[in-house]
Amino acid sequence: MYGNAYIDPNDKAAKMLEGEDPVKLAEFEARIARGEKIEPKDWMPAEYRKQLVRMIEQHAHSEI
Repeated sequence: MYGNAYIDPNDKAAKMLEGEDPVKLAEFEARIARGEKIEPKDWMPAEYRKQLVRMIEQHAHSEI
């Protein structure tokens, strides 16, 4: 996830993006490349949202 730009086409994570809208996915990736903020109500790939929620939950639990 960190520091590795290569995406193996046989990788499970790459296959998770197969069902996503390619136009929306390209726009999403372009926004990230430009350094724009992604807001909660903005479109994002389902797997990205899932991982984001997981990281937020971990942070919240570490504050307790």
